[in-house]
Amino acid sequence: MKTKRCGDILRWEAMVLLSVFAISTAGCEILNPQAEGNLVPNTVIEDTSLPRFVASDGTVLHLRTYGSAQNPAVLVFHGGPGQDMRAYEALIQLSNEYHVVMWDQRGAGLSQRVNAASITGEAYLQDVRDIVAEYSSGEPVFLIGHSWGGAYATYVTQQMPEIVRGLVLIEPMEMTREAFQRHGDQSTNLLSRGINRVLAAADRTRPDSHAEADYLYQAVVAELDSDGGGPPAVGTTARRTGYVAWRTTVEWLGFLSGKPYDGFDFLSGVRTGYQGRTLIIASDDDFLGIELQREFHAPHFADVQVIEVTGADHYMLVDPSFAPSIMAEIKSFLEAL
Repeated sequence: MKTKRCGDILRWEAMVLLSVFAISTAGCEILNPQAEGNLVPNTVIEDTSLPRFVASDGTVLHLRTYGSAQNPAVLVFHGGPGQDMRAYEALIQLSNEYHVVMWDQRGAGLSQRVNAASITGEAYLQDVRDIVAEYSSGEPVFLIGHSWGGAYATYVTQQMPEIVRGLVLIEPMEMTREAFQRHGDQSTNLLSRGINRVLAAADRTRPDSHAEADYLYQAVVAELDSDGGGPPAVGTTARRTGYVAWRTTVEWLGFLSGKPYDGFDFLSGVRTGYQGRTLIIASDDDFLGIELQREFHAPHFADVQVIEVTGADHYMLVDPSFAPSIMAEIKSFLEAL
């Protein structure tokens, strides 16, 4: 296994170098890789037609709402870090009864690119405070988060339990050091040193361009998917993958230093601070899976239901074979609150 992993890393590095060369030379018309829109879609800054929300620090987020503002608000937290809302369009079905709010997290998707100093735990929390203030009509809100987004939504619940009416977590990543150490590194292939080495090579071969970094990171993640080394559909669902958002967030969590959750976790105090109901949905595969959720996550919630989706993978919401039944479970859960 170690030999294969080393071979994969070298191959990814070669792929990145070839990608840079191809960007510069391919086709009859040579496109400037630093020009906006040539490598990845324009963000809200370049494309003024995109719906947006301005956070309290001035950061412009790509944000879309569905349904009546008079209905209870449901906030959707996408995965990543650095991915976007695109894989969660099935949740728009909730807009008949709820005001569904989806946004690309700061530095991710089609939201404004920001520097590393602008991506912190407090900034992530403040974005939610700002969105809740704008869209909740002063009432507690429902949170739905997937993968990294499940950890983000739980972090909000940990830090601001008073704003949370109900919590839905779809295959959240490991949220404590104990969970990470005992469950292994199944979920960290997108946070790994292998990818960091690839992108460090990219740092040495590209100008200082956010767009190029985003392009290269998305190419590496897509390559992981095709090899079966990462969760299905990560590289194909996102419109843009934010390299700076990814790297800064996983540094904050301690993954790139080799000390995940050193002195920090998403679950301390949740059981006593949050008395609302929680629904955890997980598959029976070995990427994250049901055992992680049952053993390491569920006990931290005062009122929790865990549902297993047999045969699904990590990106079950984009699979038409499973999305309808998952949506039925989520609707039933929300209606009971």
